[in-house]
Amino acid sequence: MSESQSDEKRNLREFIEAFIGERLKPKLEDIEKQMQKAVSPEAIQEIQDKADKLREDYSTDKWLASAAKRASQIKVATHIPKFTHSSSKASPVFSSGAKDTGYIGTHTVSKIQPDVTGNAAALDVFSFLRSNWKDKTILEMMEERTPEIISALSNDKEEANDLIDSFLSVKEITSPSSHTLMKQVYFPLEDGSYHLLSPVFPSSLVHYVYNHIKEARFSEETKAAKEAKRKGLAAASGFSDFPDTAVMAYGGTKPQNVSQLNSARGGSNILLPSYPPKWEPKNVRPIYDSSVFAYVFGHRPYVKELLSRLTGVLRSHKNDVDIRNEREEIIDALSTELWNVAAELSELPASWSKDAKCRLTKAEKLWLDPPQENDEAWAAYVGGEWCIEVAHSFASWTNRQISRIHKDKKTPEKNEHMEWKKIAADVLKDLLEERVYA
Repeated sequence: MSESQSDEKRNLREFIEAFIGERLKPKLEDIEKQMQKAVSPEAIQEIQDKADKLREDYSTDKWLASAAKRASQIKVATHIPKFTHSSSKASPVFSSGAKDTGYIGTHTVSKIQPDVTGNAAALDVFSFLRSNWKDKTILEMMEERTPEIISALSNDKEEANDLIDSFLSVKEITSPSSHTLMKQVYFPLEDGSYHLLSPVFPSSLVHYVYNHIKEARFSEETKAAKEAKRKGLAAASGFSDFPDTAVMAYGGTKPQNVSQLNSARGGSNILLPSYPPKWEPKNVRPIYDSSVFAYVFGHRPYVKELLSRLTGVLRSHKNDVDIRNEREEIIDALSTELWNVAAELSELPASWSKDAKCRLTKAEKLWLDPPQENDEAWAAYVGGEWCIEVAHSFASWTNRQISRIHKDKKTPEKNEHMEWKKIAADVLKDLLEERVYA
C-alpha cells in the first residue's frame, strides 16, 4: 500500500471513529449527570460499569459489527408505505434514474435524497451510511467497494466485505408486495382486463419540495428581497411565493417511526393548493371560413403546443417505435380538440351557421352547429356521415403538418391517413352519441 493510500485509509478510519464518537458523546453526558447525583459507592460503581459497557459497545469494531447486523431492520427507499397507513406491511420502493416519461416525478429529480424506513432504533445505521466522505457517501463507497472503505472497515479484507454485504442489505427488497391497508386502483387496459395499481407515498420527492419551499421562504436572499419590497427598494434577487399551502403531519409525537426524512421534517409535509380549474369564458365568434382546418384549428393554443411537441418528436433521434408511440399519443390529443372546438361554439345561438356569410361545408356545419330535432337537417345529423367527412379533413390536415415538419417526407402514407381518420371519427361519433342520447 502506498503512503497516500495509507493516509487515505487512516483518514477515513478516523472519520468513522469520529462519527461513532459523536453517537456516544450524548450518552456519556447523561451518565455524567447521573454520576453527579449518585451518593452511595454502589450506585457510583453501577453507573461506572454502565459507562464502561457503553465505551465497549461503541468501540469502532464492535459498533460496526452491530450496525451491520441491524442494517437489515431498515430499508432505503424513495416511496414509503407507512405514510398511507402506519400498520401497512407493503414493501417500500426505490426509484432512481432520470427516465424520459414526459411526467414530473421522483425519477426526474437529480440527486434525489433517499429516505429510510423500518425499525426506528436502527436509523443511526443509515445516518452512518449517508455520511459524506469527500464527494461520496459511505453507502456509495460500499456499493463500489472502493479500496479505501474496505481498508477502513477492517484489516481483514474478507471481514470488511462481509460487513459491506450486511450494510448493503438496506437496499435489498427481495419480494415487492402491496398490502390490504394500501390504496389500490384498478386501471383499465385495452383488452378489457385491469392492472391493479398500488400508489406509494413519494417521501423523497415530498422532502425535496419541502426543502425547496423552505429555502424559498426563509433564505437570507428571500428575507432581503422581501424587506426591500416592503421599503420600496430594489433587491439583488427576487423571491418565490407559495400561497395557500397546507401542512399535513405524519407520525404524531414519533415521526421517526414513519421514516427518517419524515423525522427530519418534524413530521410536517407541505401540501400545495389543488383547486378546480376556473372557467374563463372566451369571446366565441362564429366561423365563416370555408373550413375550420384552413385557419382556425391550427391557431388554437393547445393545438400549437401539440404541434410544437410533434416537431420535437419527429426531429429527435429516438428509434422508430418511440417516435410512433409518442406521435400517436399527440394525434389522440389533437383529435380531442375536435370535441373542444364544438363545445366552445355551443355557446353561440343555435343556427348561427345558416348565416349567408358562413362558407363551412355541410359536414362541418353539422359538427359545429348541430340542428334541433325539428330541423330538416336532423336526419342527416343523426345519420353521422358528417363524422367521416370531418375526420377525413382532420386526417388530411394532420398529414400536412407532419409533411411540413418532416421535410424528407414528401407525401403522406395512406395507412397513416386512415389511422388518423379512424381516431378522429371515433371522437366525433362519441360527440354525436352524447348530443343525441344524453
